Amino acid sequence: MVGIGGCGVNTVTLMTSSQAHFTYIGIDRDWNSLRSSVVDLAILLDQGLAVPNIIPLLTESDIVAIAAGMGGETGAEMAPVLARAARAHGATVIGVVSMPFRFEGYLRRRYAVTRARKLQEITHQLKVVDLQDLVEQVPRSTSMKEAFRRSCCWLAGELHSDIEDVLQNSLPPSEAPFSGKRCA
Repeated sequence: MVGIGGCGVNTVTLMTSSQAHFTYIGIDRDWNSLRSSVVDLAILLDQGLAVPNIIPLLTESDIVAIAAGMGGETGAEMAPVLARAARAHGATVIGVVSMPFRFEGYLRRRYAVTRARKLQEITHQLKVVDLQDLVEQVPRSTSMKEAFRRSCCWLAGELHSDIEDVLQNSLPPSEAPFSGKRCA
């Protein structure tokens, strides 16, 4: 299970107790995000670490689950690269990604939609969670920190559900009943 960027790392950290048979990998450019995570392997992206160094970690997995936010650079750029590599090595690749809040701006949302569509072409199943939907479900007094925490809980719940579906079906990727949600 790979969490990419702040959103992805936080989501995977929330899942570490629920999926014991997975290896949890956190990938981020922010050391503080990784330091506070509870992952098996924390990878700090910097100029000295190239993507080819990360890919071997995924090549022996039957299932690769990816969690990432599409509004920032880390998740939006790395998720398709890692998904493509895992799928090329025969893994079932599923993912859950978040679309940014509206207040984060039109350009960020447009970028996120473009990147999510690219990821959707690569994965067997991708769920897209629009964080704006979360805003409409919480009181206006909710702090920004709490809103982001809730968004990670929401993503973790979606990813957990998808993983359970794949594990229960025990089917090869070409025969698994994937019905991913289309990007808008």
